[in-house]
Amino acid sequence: MFRLNFSEKFLNKTALILKERKYGPEEVIYHPNDKGSMLYFILKGSVELYLPVKNPSESEFPIVSSLKKGDSFGIYSFFSGKFRETGAISKQVTSVVMLELQDFMNVIKNFEEDYEVFCMMKDKVNLSNSTFGLDVKVRMK
Repeated sequence: MFRLNFSEKFLNKTALILKERKYGPEEVIYHPNDKGSMLYFILKGSVELYLPVKNPSESEFPIVSSLKKGDSFGIYSFFSGKFRETGAISKQVTSVVMLELQDFMNVIKNFEEDYEVFCMMKDKVNLSNSTFGLDVKVRMK
């Protein structure tokens, strides 16, 4: 289960729409400039987020973040509706659960207070161009 400052009832409904997927080593999860309608939570393995620019003297893209079990990614695009600024690639066999924005919206429309929380989070991301302070974590059982 994950925590996003939402009610327990809403989170229980949301857990039913999560989809699990496995990625092989060095498999691209998404590319920079992809539409960002998916939020990811790492169950096992590791993921690197990279920038889409290469320094001519380097053979690889710059890594901006290395993520592991319990981390989430895709947060900025999920909440802002903007295209991905980074790419994501698995570094080993990696299991994630994914939350599709449209599925999320179909559930949250039945939870007025949770929808207000989502709108506040979305506004915060769009106004600050940052996800700093959003509590988006996986709670491992």
